[in-house]
Formats: sequence, C-alpha cells, structure tokens
Amino acid sequence: MKILFSILKLVVCLAIIWLIGMVLTLKIAHGYTELNQNNLDKVDITCLAMNIYHEARGEDIHGQYAVGNVTMNRVQSDMFPDTVCGVVYQARVKPSWNDPKVMVPVRNKCQFSWYCDGKSDEPKNTETYEQAISIAVSVMLGQINDNTNGALWYHRNDVDPYWNDIYIVVSEIGVHIFYNKES
Repeated sequence: MKILFSILKLVVCLAIIWLIGMVLTLKIAHGYTELNQNNLDKVDITCLAMNIYHEARGEDIHGQYAVGNVTMNRVQSDMFPDTVCGVVYQARVKPSWNDPKVMVPVRNKCQFSWYCDGKSDEPKNTETYEQAISIAVSVMLGQINDNTNGALWYHRNDVDPYWNDIYIVVSEIGVHIFYNKES
C-alpha cells in the first residue's frame, strides 16, 4: 500500500510539473506573439533592457524610463545609428589583440559607459533585469511619454563631462541630467 501511495504521489507531482511547464510555455508563446504583433524585435528589446539595467538600475521607474527614452530618441535622430542595438553598442573600436580581424570597443570610448568599462555586462539581479525588460517593451511600444523632453544625452549629476556646455539642459530626473541640442 505504501508503494502504491508513493507511486500515486510521484504521478501527481509529475502531472503538476508538466502542467506548470505548459502554462509557462503558453505565457512565453503569448508574449512573443504579442511582441511580434507589435513589430518589436526581441534583440532590440534585449539591447534596450541591457542599457536600462546598466545605466539606471538604481533609479526609480522614472529614471529608468528616461534612459529608455533617450535611447529611443537617438534611434529617431539622424546623428546616431537607426537601430536600438546600434545606439546602445555605438563605440570607437579597434582590432582585438587576440584576433586582428575582430573589432572590439576601446575602453571608455562608448556612448554608454557600461559597454566598454572592462566589467562583465551580465545582469546580476534577475528581478531588476526583468523589470528593465518590461520597461523596454513599454518604451518601445510608445506607452511611456518622453519624460526627457527629447533629450539625446545625459550624465550623472556627480560628473562634469567636457561636452555638457555644448548642449542645453532639458530635464533632471533622479541622479541624471538630460540634454538636447539648442533649438
């Protein structure tokens, strides 16, 4: 009787695991379908989420929206690459010391410092990265108003980059100051 009960418990556990797997599969499939219906590219979402995560993970939601908005403003500008990933990974490059045919970013010569600071780009906080993904989707779908007033540049308020006198301040959100060209 104990063996029969143990087998029954095992079957029930396996059925529950199977059911959870099916629900997750359906949720993921639905999410991808929703993204495809809105012409969003998963690679672009990942690029934008990585930028939001690394540039603003310590900010409140408005600061994270702002980083997403600046990235998308750059995609729309003639001064920057016309894809999300192109904007995020824009950098001065050089041949790799390991393989001269492979181009690598020059340290500290990127539009967004996290990309070429020499540290791992792998998100360490899963919950925060998932939030960045959600914010990226909302920004890309146009569900978030541009809280930066069209800004194309920003920096932390505790640094003084050489270029900040060239542009006009259009917004301050969290620990970042946002800039645009003169009108």
